[in-house]
Amino acid sequence: MLDVRQKNASKVEEGFAELHERLAPTYSEPEDAEKNLHIIERCLSQEFDMSYMAPYGSTGHGTNVHEESAIDCFAVIPQNRLLEQSGKALEQIFEALEPLFPDAFLIDGRPAIAVPFGERRSDRHHIVAAYPMGTRGEYDLFGIPGPSERWIEACPGGHSSWINDLDRQHHHRFKPMVRMIKAWNYGEGEPIWSFYLEHSVADYLATRETGSYAADMQGMFIYLLERRLALYKTSEGSNEPVYATSLADKFDSMGPLRSALEKVKKARFCERHGNLPDAYFWWRKLFHYKFPAY
Repeated sequence: MLDVRQKNASKVEEGFAELHERLAPTYSEPEDAEKNLHIIERCLSQEFDMSYMAPYGSTGHGTNVHEESAIDCFAVIPQNRLLEQSGKALEQIFEALEPLFPDAFLIDGRPAIAVPFGERRSDRHHIVAAYPMGTRGEYDLFGIPGPSERWIEACPGGHSSWINDLDRQHHHRFKPMVRMIKAWNYGEGEPIWSFYLEHSVADYLATRETGSYAADMQGMFIYLLERRLALYKTSEGSNEPVYATSLADKFDSMGPLRSALEKVKKARFCERHGNLPDAYFWWRKLFHYKFPAY
């Protein structure tokens, strides 16, 4: 009986391995955006004396999802060229870019400008105004727009280093876990902010040894529900709290988590009882059919 269960579990893990291959972006994706990025750079250099574009976010530290994750960049501008009110400064940058990119828009709930260059969600640059603040340890520190028209500190290099360390500690299973939970989240219409999910996976794994992806996904959804999407007080990349979503949307975000956990439980039940086709069916439902067919 044990051998049969091990074989079933191994077959499900094969499905997760193929899922992650599908979720990991190809190297060609950022190259498709190069032309638009040069236009953005020229515009902001002329209008605001921007010195350079600094990558941040999931593309920078390797938790981005194929066809879903945008390309995030800080537009590094001297502080004296930015308005004191951070939201107004971002609007000013948007007004400079809009004539060149009529499809650009300010992102609801996030201090960033989306500049599309294709049809997919990943075919966007997310531009954030930033000014240099020196270093934190060996990593560059920036001021970026925050809540209530404030400027807050951000250290993307420190955050990337933290992510890479966690991935090594967990035998290179941390980043795949983050990609998988993000893929589920994108399929649900992003009820939870991606940055929060990275911290959630880190906190979940902090006191656990990684097991099978199937078991860890179940544990992850239980963890999120039990935590009730409470904020994290600080992060490696900022001294600001990390929120799951806006206060207005927090209650509604619990529904997709409950539904996800029910699908996972059904998949795990089918696996334990040797019904692999149905186990695969429920994993496919969870990941919006990105999980392979049996």
